[in-house]
Amino acid sequence: MTKRKYTPGPWITDGMGYIYSELDIADDGYIPKETEPVAIICLRPELKANIDIIAAAPDMYEALNNYFKFPENKRGKAIIAMSKALAKAEEKS
Repeated sequence: MTKRKYTPGPWITDGMGYIYSELDIADDGYIPKETEPVAIICLRPELKANIDIIAAAPDMYEALNNYFKFPENKRGKAIIAMSKALAKAEEKS
């Protein structure tokens, strides 16, 4: 199976409907004007929930992928990573 290419995470949101790769953000949180967002979410009532789950997508993908790389008796760390990714999607982290 070919690995799909996507903008590496982690992704963060600006709270206004734009999602950026953390790699593009300065240490002080500044987002340069020329930075292209990973995604733009339309303004709808469920905007915040949509932004959170999309921003968590790279974390969820990595956690799920890692889960299946480990034998069943060694999946503890992968389960913790999945739990953290879900918390990010639900904004509980």
